[in-house]
Parts: sequence; structure tokens; C-alpha cells
Amino acid sequence: MNTTESTLHTIFFEVCGERSDRYDLSQPYAWGGFMYATNGHIMVRCKRVDFGTDFCNGKVPDPSKITGDDGVPRRLLPIPECNESKPCDACDGSGLITSGLLECECGECFQIKLNGQNLAYDCLECAAKGSQPNDEAILVAESPKIYFQARYLALIRRHGVREFNVPFKYPDIATFSGDGFEGWLMPMDTKQVERELQIERDLSRKQ
Repeated sequence: MNTTESTLHTIFFEVCGERSDRYDLSQPYAWGGFMYATNGHIMVRCKRVDFGTDFCNGKVPDPSKITGDDGVPRRLLPIPECNESKPCDACDGSGLITSGLLECECGECFQIKLNGQNLAYDCLECAAKGSQPNDEAILVAESPKIYFQARYLALIRRHGVREFNVPFKYPDIATFSGDGFEGWLMPMDTKQVERELQIERDLSRKQ
């Protein structure tokens, strides 16, 4: 596997989603002369290559609904730098839960371990990693406002993409391209993001 194929292997498996009743997004899949990977928020494709693993044989989405020429106007914009992950909210980044242990009745506290002087158990929210995906809304364009999740912007930047083609409104999809691959990224729901930001501002003023 050469350098380009190794990079493709990495981003394709990072983009993969999960297996559900509707689709199996847990592995890259072949469609026509291309390989695809998606989790429902982001999709990448490249010319069909051997990733050294079995391709997905389950039910997969038709990529032509996303990858076709949609005629949507877009503008080329830089991808802002942002963090792909953030400290876990549940354990404050420690990977362990120490508070409320005696009162816990969740049935999961069989993972109790000795942590210095305190009894603690692995944080279930982050699988004891201490971090979780950064779903912060990042504003990339004004008039009208378009937001994207930080985790995906950081992911494609990590794979060498510095600019992408941004639509003028949600739910139109952004496009991007890298070394040997191209991709599509769904923006966040602008109205929902604005409502949540307003709630945060209101709560901040009350404190």
C-alpha cells in the first residue's frame, strides 16, 4: 500500500458510520467504479482501490443522490482551524467518574477501581478516553450564516484539505477534494444552531 492509498485507507475508515436497521455504514463500499464511505454527515469517495479488507456487503445508500451535479451555487472558502475532540463533559476529561459513586444505582458500577485514595469507575460516556467528538458549531460564512461541526472540519483539514466549496443555505451540501479523494459535507441546521446559541446567551446573562 503506497502513501496515497494509506491516507485514503485512514480517512475512509474514519468517515465510516455505524450499522443500523436502515443502512450498514460500518465499512467502505463499492458503487460503480468508486469506493465510498459515509456516516450520514460526511461522505468521501475515490477511484476503486483495494483497502485490504472486506467491503461492506449490507444495504448501503445510493451515493448518486449526493454526488450528482445538483447545480447548487457555492463559494470557495478556507476551512477554519478547530479541535476535532473536546474534554468529555461527563468526567471533565479524566476518563473516570468519582462523584456520586455511593448513590449510583445504574448497574454499571461493577467497573469500580482504586484511583489513588478515591474509588472510581470508567466513564461510560467516553469509554474512559477522557474526550469526545467536538460537535461545536463553527461559523464559516455570513450573509447567510452557514455552520459546520468542528469535528468534521478538523478531520478534513488533518487530511490536507484547506478550502471547500460552501453553499449559501442549509440543507445544500458543501464539497471538497484532497489527495486522491473528494467529499461532501452536510452543514448544520442554521435555525437550530441559532436557537441553541440564543439559549446559551440568555442563560449566560442570568448567571
